[in-house]
Amino acid sequence: MITTGMAEQSIYVVLHGVVRVGGVGPDGREIACFFLGPGDVLDVVDMPAALVDIAYARAIVSDAIVIAIPGERFSRVAHEQLSLATVLLDQWRQRLYQTALLLADCLYASSVVRYGHLLGKLGPLYPGQLITATHEEIAGMGGMSRARLEIALPLFKAAGYVDYEYGESGITVLDVDSLLHIEDRIEGV
Repeated sequence: MITTGMAEQSIYVVLHGVVRVGGVGPDGREIACFFLGPGDVLDVVDMPAALVDIAYARAIVSDAIVIAIPGERFSRVAHEQLSLATVLLDQWRQRLYQTALLLADCLYASSVVRYGHLLGKLGPLYPGQLITATHEEIAGMGGMSRARLEIALPLFKAAGYVDYEYGESGITVLDVDSLLHIEDRIEGV
């Protein structure tokens, strides 16, 4: 786990696996803001001051590999390589967009919709789209309760968007697009 206090002046690059970036609210509950995969870069030093004490990054796949590069050295390379700077700007825009969607979800969407969006985002990050996180961990990523996830899962399974068996490990995402647009797919959610 990387916290802003540990970051010092390093840039983190995900080489393998999935890293969850989020924050911890005043009640101690964690909420995922976005997920990083291979090739993504994280610079927690540049986070806004209001987020410094609550932000974190945590590997959610056990074999994740993340390297730390001294910030000054990384900056020098980024300035010399225009293509790297372009990639970083595109990643920043994508994260800003994802954070805005998360905020809209938190303000306006039901827990079923929020879980649909979360599973739709997580699926492609796992090999075979088999999410191996526990229900409790997934609930934590969404900043919601496990009970609400267990209300949503049967709806998603009945619609053919996910598959799982109680007592078995993992949730397989079958239809990413439908989960990402769940509010248009299931009546009354």
